[in-house]
Amino acid sequence: MKKTVKKNGRPKNAESFTWWLNHFGSLPSREVLKEVKFMETQLRKIGDDEVPLVGIASLRALIALINKPDARLFKEIIERVDGKLPTTIKSWRDEWVAALKAGELDPKVVEEELGGELAAELFLAASIEVSK
Repeated sequence: MKKTVKKNGRPKNAESFTWWLNHFGSLPSREVLKEVKFMETQLRKIGDDEVPLVGIASLRALIALINKPDARLFKEIIERVDGKLPTTIKSWRDEWVAALKAGELDPKVVEEELGGELAAELFLAASIEVSK
């Protein structure tokens, strides 16, 4: 089977792990069993290009997860199929900046509480001009 690659270097469709994980993950168990039997016949005649090894490897990963649940493997499969969850860390500064933007905090009070230098950073992040 000739490999075709997308612009970002990842394999296209049925040549990618993601495609196969999505494929097997969306099938009812009876259909997966049929696919397993089909793949077994394909493996017996290795010269046939019907099912790429990436498909077999993807199925093996899912079977391993079913037989012996492993949180790390499950996480890797989920991230491969659905993509990584965005990691957003918010601090008290983010909350204060949002409150300043919404007009919920008085800039004078912020400056009194935090001092001029730290308040100036928050005003800059909130795109607020404060006249002295």
